Amino acid sequence: MPAAAAILLMLAFGTRAGQAQPAATVSLEGASEIVSAGGLAERVPASRADGDAALYTADAQVFYALVAGTGVFRGMDRTDLQARLEFQEPVSVVSFHGPWTRVRTSEGLEGYVDAGRLSDVWIRVVKSRKTVYVYRGEELESEIPADMSYNFFTDKKQRGGVIKPDHWRTPEGRFYVVARNPNSQFHRAWVLNYPTPEDADRGLEEGIISEAEHRDIAAAAANYRMPPMGTALGGYIEIHGRGTGARTSWTRGCVAIPDAEIDRLWDLVKVGTPVVVER
Repeated sequence: MPAAAAILLMLAFGTRAGQAQPAATVSLEGASEIVSAGGLAERVPASRADGDAALYTADAQVFYALVAGTGVFRGMDRTDLQARLEFQEPVSVVSFHGPWTRVRTSEGLEGYVDAGRLSDVWIRVVKSRKTVYVYRGEELESEIPADMSYNFFTDKKQRGGVIKPDHWRTPEGRFYVVARNPNSQFHRAWVLNYPTPEDADRGLEEGIISEAEHRDIAAAAANYRMPPMGTALGGYIEIHGRGTGARTSWTRGCVAIPDAEIDRLWDLVKVGTPVVVER
């Protein structure tokens, strides 16, 4: 199985989107090893393993739902709802029909979905290479040089600042684009859903955030909203413009790519797009 396909499997069958995974788990090399070792059977509930495996072994394209509750309809209208898809739930594409896409779910149900609520785009950020990779399914769409933070080689634990510049770091794990900012001071920006509930759990255990802040972060994740960005865990981790293209280190935890690249990909990367950040 190609490494990119392995990552796509992990995006689909890992924990709920927004729950960060260790860098070793989300790397392409790591994912390939996990799947080749039988990880699919281990990561998919037993009741769905056969259907989900079939979804990915077929030649059909695999897309995912950008929006929780996306409807699957019997016809190309909204009058006969058959099912609703979970956030980032994978489906196999049967055929394209303009504004509608005919899909097959892992349970074998076929129906039509609003094409604007599906995508096969995902982003991989490799900090050690200072590179952003944009994929469409298994196909590499773009390889982009990126500027990183000063301490880009370490995982983020808390908010950085002038007094603590060492904590201007980029978090590692699995995230998604929770908001898009077309008017960023850095040209344009895709905002990631950091801090996640796992970050909140760690922050509460280490005394970095309060119980109220922990609840607020968890509630935002459950409702697919932007998490609180003002806690001591830090926030507003973005992939944004103003990148030099020279792989320099100047950001405060964000990933900067050239303006021309974010302009070219702006309409392709939507809210809900998975982002994997690895060391």
